[in-house]
This record gives sequence, structure tokens and C-alpha cells, in this order.
Amino acid sequence: MTGTPHPAPRNRPEGFTLIEIIAALALLAVAFMIGVNLAVSALALGRETESRTAAARVAERVLAEFQQAPQGFEFSALETWTPGAFEPIRPADAEADTELQPAPLPAAMPVDPVYYAREEGLYERFSWALKGRVSAAGARYAEVTAVVRWEEHGEPKAFTLTTLVRRGALEAAE
Repeated sequence: MTGTPHPAPRNRPEGFTLIEIIAALALLAVAFMIGVNLAVSALALGRETESRTAAARVAERVLAEFQQAPQGFEFSALETWTPGAFEPIRPADAEADTELQPAPLPAAMPVDPVYYAREEGLYERFSWALKGRVSAAGARYAEVTAVVRWEEHGEPKAFTLTTLVRRGALEAAE
């Protein structure tokens, strides 16, 4: 009976070689660094998303206040607006020199002092401005845009939200 030859016995103790251990550690280090980079990126993206969401809330609130009570804002007569050019719209109680206004705090704030301070700090970074424009002289609607600005990691950011307002509503508020 012929069979396959048996391999020669190895004179090696059981276990891993130093090269195998170093290769495994290198692989683990690379995987760990990738995981850390993903976690840091996810945190940064979460903070940016939180800022953009809060900026959207500020823009929505400012536009809603303007639509509900345009008489609480100052702007030049619509007949003087140059078609296509933005005209400033300021709250009636704002200083004449300032274009940017501090962001209002949300109507519903956390009760817990720690979370309240965190939300307050978030909204203190924002400032906003309202601008209006008409597409043509005598247009039936005016475009009103809220621009919310803030800085994140030393880089300026902005969120813009636009709505249309009936010309009659604006003329009644002049």
C-alpha cells in the first residue's frame, strides 16, 4: 500500500512568532486609528448639524414674527426699493447702526440649569438680519430673507431662509 509521504516533523514550539505578533498589533493600531477618526468626524458632524438646526429655528422664528407683525419692523417704503436689490429690515427697537441682531432664545427652554446654560450658549453665538427685495416695481409679493450668522471653529457660517410676503401686508405696516 502506497500512501502520501508524511511531512517532516517541525522543531517549533506551539505559539506565535514575533513577526506574527507585530503584524497583528500593527493591524489593530490601524483599525483603532480608523475608529478614532470616524468617532471624531461623527462628533464634529453632530455639532455642525446641531448648529444648523438651531440657526434654522432662529430664521423661522424671525420670519414668523415679521409675517405676524410687520409693523414691529422698520423698512423703507416699498416704492423706493430697487427691483432685485436687498433692502434692510430691522426691528423697530433695534439700534439704527446695527444690521445684525442677537438671536432670541427659544420659547421653550430646558428646566435643568445645566441644559439651560448649554442651550443659552448655543443661541448666544447667533446673530440675524432681515432683508427684503421686490422682483419688479409694483410686484404683488416681496421676498423677505432671514440670514443667521455664527462662527464655528473660527470659520464664519450662515443659514438663509426666504419667504414671500404680500405687498399689501407690507404697505399696511409702513
